[in-house]
Amino acid sequence: MIFENLRGSCVLLVGDDCLHTSDIADVMRTHESKVIGPFTDYESILRLLGDGAVDLALIELGSDERTLAYDVADRLAEGGIPFLFVTSSDLPELPDRFHGVRCFLETGDPATVPVALAIESAKRFSSRRMNH
Repeated sequence: MIFENLRGSCVLLVGDDCLHTSDIADVMRTHESKVIGPFTDYESILRLLGDGAVDLALIELGSDERTLAYDVADRLAEGGIPFLFVTSSDLPELPDRFHGVRCFLETGDPATVPVALAIESAKRFSSRRMNH
């Protein structure tokens, strides 16, 4: 039942570590999500966000791309699009503005990320219903 929020959702992958994120993407696809990416080009990501094509996002926190990751996360937050961080190294201390955003180790069980995305999606859906 929790995965109903993922069915038909477009999930954006940001980052370049395809090896780890591909496992997560495979699990997302089993829940009938459309997975796009991974993208590392900020302009391409902005176009996708501008088109309204993204429902959820998974952002990789690689050591070389933290600026990109945080810039994309800021845009997602501005648009009310739920997102999570993943990393292949130690869990980082996130900037204060991302307090409450979950971060997962990519080397863990790839099924935990879709569960967390489904929960974030459900929170977004329920807050929209409460505001209308």
